[in-house]
Order: sequence, then structure tokens, then C-alpha cells
Amino acid sequence: MQTISEEVPKKGKGKWIKLALKIAITLVCVWYISTKIDKSALLQTWANTNFWYILASWMAFMLSKLLSAFRLNLYFKSLGIQMSN
Repeated sequence: MQTISEEVPKKGKGKWIKLALKIAITLVCVWYISTKIDKSALLQTWANTNFWYILASWMAFMLSKLLSAFRLNLYFKSLGIQMSN
């Protein structure tokens, strides 16, 4: 059996530069969008929010991620690929 870590080559310094660039672009986009939001309307919306719906949607999202990971693990096992830690 082969492991995933054996198949993926090491990238080195370029990997960290690419990650830093992605983070920087994300932060700039979040900052730009946050300057366009009406803060008082946002606070009013949060005040009128039913937090039980938010909790239920968060739980459904986490369950979907768990099931997706389980399904992907089964798929890898069927291909004979063993995941390493």
C-alpha cells in the first residue's frame, strides 16, 4: 500500500509564499467588503436573528463535513490508499 505523503512532493519556500499571498488577498477582500456594509443594519439583523436556527444550521454543516470526510476515507480505502498522520 502507498501513503498520500509518499506521492506528494515537498514544495519548500514557494509553498509558504503562496500561502502568505492567499492570506493577504483574503484579508484585503474582507477589509474591502467590511467597508461597504451598513453597520447599523447588520446589528439590527443580528438583534432580530433566531439563534436556534443558526445553531441548527451550524450543526447540519458540521454533520455534512463529517459525513464527507467519512465518505472520502472509504473511497481512499477502496483504492488501497492508506492515509498517514
